[in-house]
Amino acid sequence: MGVETMKEREREALGFVEKEMREIIAVAEARVALAQATYDVVDDAITRLDRDLAMFEENIRAKDRVYDELALRNGGVGFTRAEMFCSTYDEPAANPNEPTYCVCQQVSFGEMIACENDDCPIEWYHFSCVGLSVKNKVKGRWVCPTCKKREGTASKR
Repeated sequence: MGVETMKEREREALGFVEKEMREIIAVAEARVALAQATYDVVDDAITRLDRDLAMFEENIRAKDRVYDELALRNGGVGFTRAEMFCSTYDEPAANPNEPTYCVCQQVSFGEMIACENDDCPIEWYHFSCVGLSVKNKVKGRWVCPTCKKREGTASKR
């Protein structure tokens, strides 16, 4: 085999290696781009979750402030956390002069129940705010948790 033939084979081999190397680099770059895109999607999702978590925590703090305020207004008798996490009335066109009820201080909506204690400071409660549903309607006398606590405190004296 001559020198010229060897040089041609070397050039062909180098050309083949360069071509393969370019293909490998293209595949590697595509994988890096895919990894970057995946990272960006995950990072965006984490950012949204962080924002939603911050809003959720602020809502919890706001409900805690309402809980504390209601407890003070009711002579130190508070409400359970379950009572505070009730439904809300989201109708933006609600009349601002309409009276509010319940531990949630919202207007009348949906199923409601009256406390049968004549001295109840709130009187009417949304079913969901006091853990009731249409399926388990109360039979007999119903007294709200605040009045039950007051009655319990009064009977201990």
